[in-house]
Amino acid sequence: MKPMLTLGELINRNARTHGDREAYVDMSRRVSWRALDERTDALAHELRRSGVKPGDRIGVILKDCIEVVETIGASAKVGAVRVG
Repeated sequence: MKPMLTLGELINRNARTHGDREAYVDMSRRVSWRALDERTDALAHELRRSGVKPGDRIGVILKDCIEVVETIGASAKVGAVRVG
């Protein structure tokens, strides 16, 4: 049985295997797996730099948009939990 991937690992893997394929599409934008991986890596870095650690909770108040997906992915890469 294969071990389950975290969301962060899934984003990393899909960026490697599906690079320019669409990860997110809405009325105004299309975001590739590679772009999502790069953005979530950058946001995860900033979260760590700001003192967020594994197990911490991150409050998020956003409408449904790519930024919600990025925040959830970045939180997963840090090991933090998104609430809100």
